[in-house]
Amino acid sequence: MKILFSLLIMLSTTSIFAEEIVLRDHSLAKLWPARTMSPTFNYNKSLERAWVEVSYYTQDDWASPDNDRIKVEGLSFDAQTHEVILEKEGARIICSERKKNIFGYYMKETKKCLLKVVHYNKSIDDGFEIKKVPYIKLVLKY
Repeated sequence: MKILFSLLIMLSTTSIFAEEIVLRDHSLAKLWPARTMSPTFNYNKSLERAWVEVSYYTQDDWASPDNDRIKVEGLSFDAQTHEVILEKEGARIICSERKKNIFGYYMKETKKCLLKVVHYNKSIDDGFEIKKVPYIKLVLKY
């Protein structure tokens, strides 16, 4: 019974995402003075193009971040359905869709595409010693 319960827990915590694309992978020193990033899907309706827009934030100034656009192969905007679509290996995955609230329309990310920011330490061998260097990675999981 304990084995069956353990298997159920392992299966329930397994990621439902089959693939991932690493969009950015930087040492924090390269991003300095930025300390973190906030990604979102953005688009150009008339050209039916979409991309991932990343805002880089410092600890001191959250009001005016630096922004970066990342082109993702297979990502586009469907002007008829108002959806950001990722087409990979014949599959059509809706990453973001238009919703309406009392203030108007906005784009809401779906749970089918996940933009995830990962902080981790990477071992770097500089020829004299091995150092743990803080890194930040942006991944698109689908």
